[in-house]
Amino acid sequence: MIRADICALEKEAKQRTIRIQEKEFKFLRDGLDVIATSSSLLAGVSFLNIIKWPFVDVNPWFLGPYFALQIMSMVLGLISSINAMLCHIFGQDLALHGTMEEAIYGMEIERTITFWYFKAANVFYVCAFAMWIWICSVGVAAIEISVISNVILGGFLIFFYRYNSSIQKRFKIRKNSRGLHFQKSIPIPMVLETEQTYKAQKRASARVSFNEHKSGQYNLA
Repeated sequence: MIRADICALEKEAKQRTIRIQEKEFKFLRDGLDVIATSSSLLAGVSFLNIIKWPFVDVNPWFLGPYFALQIMSMVLGLISSINAMLCHIFGQDLALHGTMEEAIYGMEIERTITFWYFKAANVFYVCAFAMWIWICSVGVAAIEISVISNVILGGFLIFFYRYNSSIQKRFKIRKNSRGLHFQKSIPIPMVLETEQTYKAQKRASARVSFNEHKSGQYNLA
């Protein structure tokens, strides 16, 4: 009777663990989908700014860095989008045909890397916009406007980095947090205690029966 209860508890715990892991995998997949959409949009805007260049006679010392920054923004946006797409495809395949825990672990790592690519693409795009302001500046008044605009953009980058870091720290999972991987850190104490008690009682009863059988042999002798 106790053994049947233990098996039922283990089965129910495994089913609940699988449901929680499925929700966690869906959460990571949705986050990568959001990054992929935003990265594709940013890469498309950078590509449009490269091919639709309206100026002809421009100083190459300004034009070279501008195109380099736009290309870096486009490339990093494409890497983020492709990386998210590959994680979506191969992560789903690993979750269905392999182990769910390995799929979740891989998605967590790749989500962090993909998000850093996306942030870098945004930084390069803002820097390219700052170069575009300098290219468009003509005359003393335009230079003053360019300086003011670049100071505003610099302040925006600093605010973007600090606020983004504060959001990540606010929602960061602590190292001592049990999280959703409770099966590793908390292997269902009630089931374990019942299992250990059952095994100990079984060993004790076997030892008693062996001693009784042995003493019975001695009495017969």
